[in-house]
Amino acid sequence: MTEPPRIIPNPDGGVILHLPNVTHLDTQVWSVDIGLTHDDLAALRNVLNEQPDRSQP
Repeated sequence: MTEPPRIIPNPDGGVILHLPNVTHLDTQVWSVDIGLTHDDLAALRNVLNEQPDRSQP
């Protein structure tokens, strides 16, 4: 893993998930399949856990 995943604001609303080390990508109109190594998956989990909980007022 050379660069960690990031979550950045999307100017159109929501967020953009930046995954720099994708090993597989398959897109369809209704879904996307993304391949990650175990280390990159762990890094992604860490990034997701660091995000503030927006469901709380």
